[in-house]
Amino acid sequence: METDCPVEAQYKEVNLNNHLMAIKLANLGPADPRQPSTLYWGDKMAIWRVEEGVARSQLCMNCTYYDTSPKMLECIKLGEGGTLKPSELPVEPRWADIQGMPVAICTRWNITCSALRTCDNWEPCDDEETSTGVYVDMMLTDKSLLEKAGKLKTGDSVSWNSSGGTARGKITKIITSGSENIPNSSFKITGTEEDPGALIRVYQEVDGKYKPTDTIVGHKLKSLTKISSLG
Repeated sequence: METDCPVEAQYKEVNLNNHLMAIKLANLGPADPRQPSTLYWGDKMAIWRVEEGVARSQLCMNCTYYDTSPKMLECIKLGEGGTLKPSELPVEPRWADIQGMPVAICTRWNITCSALRTCDNWEPCDDEETSTGVYVDMMLTDKSLLEKAGKLKTGDSVSWNSSGGTARGKITKIITSGSENIPNSSFKITGTEEDPGALIRVYQEVDGKYKPTDTIVGHKLKSLTKISSLG
């Protein structure tokens, strides 16, 4: 392992202690991003003085301190600190382990961090394309994915991979030229005829049925998979 890797990647105890400090001083969380966590996001709305939709969009994955450079990912992969699981943190409520997007290094609190959590010190990225979270989508360049994208249309129910697992929603708009603002956020999604983007209303499972939420996200069509109608 490279000796110039950050200490939080090298040593599990350092990573754990820094997590506890971030939770205490900056309200790092939520404990389980897959849950509504109404009180948690209510606190963020008050601190940031924004509406709920905006607060919920201000995540680690689009924070300026979220470092997913190849070097940092390699440090996390090889270092003892990268083995720390959120469920190992000695806090209540217990933290959930979220699979999907790789963790990154938070350069503000010197911890490994999940894409779907956040803290009081969130600051926007300078790169709008990265800020939307579509940096993962941009890695998908296989021709078959682009061909699949061409078969999708407004109103289709789709699924996509997220750091919280498989997400589902309905396409509300397809962008084939320029960029489109993502509602209730300061971010944009771009698209071209060759590589369209889309706005998607997120659906959440409630009592065995999927219901629309107020959350709109942006993704490239090539990262979406058509599914049976959500209703």
